[in-house]
Amino acid sequence: MQTNDTFYLPLTPAFFSILIILFVVLALLIQFRVLRYAYMQLGVSSRTAMFLLLSSLIGSYFNIPLFEIAGQTVSGPQVVQFFGMHYQVPAASGHAGTVVAVNVGGAVIPGCMSFYLLWHYKVALNGVSIPREEQNVCTY
Repeated sequence: MQTNDTFYLPLTPAFFSILIILFVVLALLIQFRVLRYAYMQLGVSSRTAMFLLLSSLIGSYFNIPLFEIAGQTVSGPQVVQFFGMHYQVPAASGHAGTVVAVNVGGAVIPGCMSFYLLWHYKVALNGVSIPREEQNVCTY
């Protein structure tokens, strides 16, 4: 797997600025306890909700590479004929494969929070079997 030393923002600076402004507004809403009901229903404190938001924002810069899908062999320059004219197509250079990665801020942190909620509220255990007396039985 090739490593590239250049890093770039996943969003343009204008969109990233909007994202930062929205984060500050959301942080203020959490601090003013407007969203208190939502995160209290989730079973987390205001500091935890703030930590999750901030870590998701910072984690959006980081990707964890899982594996690489090999691409086709890159060939040298070719001459292509198009409507009777001969054109030389330049050779493709660079990485000839696809790296499959997981974004920390968009997948790992929300996934961990989802597993915590499933474990905390025991949703997985409650959804496995329904007691016989609670089942809705339609009789005609």
